[in-house]
Amino acid sequence: MPPSKTKFYCPLCNLPNPKPCQSYTIPELRHHFSIDHHHPEGSQFKTTCKRCVEKQMKGDKRIRIKETTLEYLLRHLQIKNCFKFVYQNFVENSSELYSNTSASSIEEPTENCNLSLESIDVPINEFNDNVDELSNLSSNNDEIIFSDTITDPHVKFLNATLKNFFWLMSKNSTTVEMLEWNITSCQQFALIYNNLMAVETLNYLSEIINKGGMDKLKYISPFDEDENISRELNNITSQSNTIPITENKKNFAVMIDTKYLLNLICQNHSDVISQCNNKIELQLYADEININAFTSGMSQFLHVSIRLKNDFIDKSKLESIYTIALLPTIELKHPELKSDRGKYYNFFKAFFHEFNSNNIIEFQERTLEFVFIQLLGDHPFLDSYWQINSNNSCRGVIPSCRLCTLTPVEYEKFSKVSDFEKNKDELIRTMIPDDPIFRCLKPMYYSDYFHDLLEGVIPTNLYLIIQGICKSDINFPGIRLCDVSMPLLNYHKNRGKNVYQNISNILSRDLISLKVSMVDENRRKAITFNSGHGTLEAAQCMFDLISNLLQEYPSTRLLQYQRTLNACLKLYNLCCQKTPLNPYDITNLKNTCDNVVLESLKLSENKYGWSKKLHYITHYAIIAEFNGNKLHDLSTDRFESKHKIVKRFFQASANHRMPSLTIIKKIIIREELKKFLRKYLYQKEIRKKILSLT
Repeated sequence: MPPSKTKFYCPLCNLPNPKPCQSYTIPELRHHFSIDHHHPEGSQFKTTCKRCVEKQMKGDKRIRIKETTLEYLLRHLQIKNCFKFVYQNFVENSSELYSNTSASSIEEPTENCNLSLESIDVPINEFNDNVDELSNLSSNNDEIIFSDTITDPHVKFLNATLKNFFWLMSKNSTTVEMLEWNITSCQQFALIYNNLMAVETLNYLSEIINKGGMDKLKYISPFDEDENISRELNNITSQSNTIPITENKKNFAVMIDTKYLLNLICQNHSDVISQCNNKIELQLYADEININAFTSGMSQFLHVSIRLKNDFIDKSKLESIYTIALLPTIELKHPELKSDRGKYYNFFKAFFHEFNSNNIIEFQERTLEFVFIQLLGDHPFLDSYWQINSNNSCRGVIPSCRLCTLTPVEYEKFSKVSDFEKNKDELIRTMIPDDPIFRCLKPMYYSDYFHDLLEGVIPTNLYLIIQGICKSDINFPGIRLCDVSMPLLNYHKNRGKNVYQNISNILSRDLISLKVSMVDENRRKAITFNSGHGTLEAAQCMFDLISNLLQEYPSTRLLQYQRTLNACLKLYNLCCQKTPLNPYDITNLKNTCDNVVLESLKLSENKYGWSKKLHYITHYAIIAEFNGNKLHDLSTDRFESKHKIVKRFFQASANHRMPSLTIIKKIIIREELKKFLRKYLYQKEIRKKILSLT
């Protein structure tokens, strides 16, 4: 029978004696999950297949039980036929219809190429999923479900070809040449067997790859704000400011065409766009990434991304992030090449001019205007952009905060939120910055709690706490440094699916004993666990360990460690709150910020002094006020995850002269392939519905 008619019972209802009316197709199951079980499409809710659990309990040792999201559960149902509703009354008619369509596929390859794939009810592999999902999909050949019941050899060949192509395309280590070789070899086999349907389909894919998105690229010079860059060598004179791309091209920024990217955002997030007015707000993110630390800065880029300023609660971490430009930064470090208004000034001026010239598009009979309202990033980039002193210590007399005019030596005098609020009108910055995009103060009133807490305060506190629990006193015998990882690993496993990130690999290899030294030093040291979320998970496990140790050893030192971690974890949870903070939450936020600062200084015995990140914590209430009493949408963890994909693209690139071009081209090629495949599958679904009616 046609795959589009396949129905399944709901795996979440798991009724003992379900009726035929309680069976659904895959799209109907998605709607059923959203309406009846409150798990909308894209939800990260995870569960197991109860039919597989029952088979395993009956003695089938071949079955492995694994928790998956509902999207993967639907694919599991299609592969393993779990919860499948068996059609007994229509098998004969449906088989006849399917044989007729297969027989006609050779005679009419152009029309029937839409019948070459099985009915796929899930989107083609979304390349902007979170990094863990991308790693899993790279090795999963069943990412797109293909029919195993096709008998027509031409259609069967095309299915196998596209299946392998999708698997190869989903790997971040795949180069453009590998995709070209794959298509070329498959085309040769298709011609040998006179499979015109496969040849035509592969030609479409080949055209997309050969174009390489070159018509959707722009080049920006970071050195001269009036310099235009052209790929054409004709009509270029020495007196003109237009220079060919071949001149010093490794230092140029590569940017995706603005109209193309904005249209892509509208198509992918039409549900969000439909709820907005005609003025769409965007967040702009930029951060320097060093892809290869052994190339003396030759592999450093400024990664620029954009995102709709909306709550993507039910979507994956990377689905809402779009890379728009990559800028090599090696030449910007030379003082003679930098602008007096910052090393990024010329680039962002040209970037904004290009964006502002194409930020109005037509979509669904509406005229939409896209505007930047926020600039996100870590402190080094933001300080450079806003031309603020980048001093991170508590020494110096030049103001180093983007919100206030306090000098670093004055941080200690305003250690509480209330201390600053009493003198807010005098201390808050009022001078309009000289920047090329915003021309206002509000975007400056920002600090990222992801960087401040998970890549600043918590790693430093964790390092000191690990040192502390390895020291003995009268009330607490201490733990050997080599024995710290094992209890943390046990608590990590006991947390089950509530973990922030899997760090069992780090804990099982006892990397803590290699990263932590028992020698007391006067300079600030920290310990991280792969990423910010890994450090957060380690802090939670350490809190559980110390809480249990306190029951056996009532030590004031352990109590201080517990209070410090509790304050940090509580502040992070407040910052992650997705609903606006009410007056009670604001008061709680202020008190928690005071506790984090106080306990962190006590823990270090004030030998490290204040840091810039610790100072910004005292401003969180003001930052929330300027952002509609919310902090969660200011986090950059989603943007940080996007760096990993860019790094993998770079590592798979053979273009060492202008790798930014290859990275941007690969991003565009993937988006174009997805667009073609969506259109291809949509036409196929319409074709199948027409056949079912006839």
